[in-house]
Amino acid sequence: MTSIAELVSAIEIACEGLKPCTRPARYIVRLHALDRCATLAQLDPNGDRAYTLCETCLHAVVARAQESYVALIATQRHEQGPPRCFDCGRPFSSFCDLLSVEPIAFGATL
Repeated sequence: MTSIAELVSAIEIACEGLKPCTRPARYIVRLHALDRCATLAQLDPNGDRAYTLCETCLHAVVARAQESYVALIATQRHEQGPPRCFDCGRPFSSFCDLLSVEPIAFGATL
């Protein structure tokens, strides 16, 4: 008889990369919908969207998010305090406030 843990570890989660991707996802990424969090669908209450990504797509998403973060800092450099999302006002004291990454735990026991 197959255990639940064996079934869970056998599940392959698809990558939701920016381009069509056939590799299995290995990371869960939460990215704030910067300056669009009030208008986009499929976001959590914090204005973040969760993606499942392979390592290749993760690097591409991190690079794009870094570009957005640098642009945000540049456009708000004369403002008091950390840069903020124009829609919700959420402060971004560091890049980690914009994007978080956690590995998908394969083979975890239930």
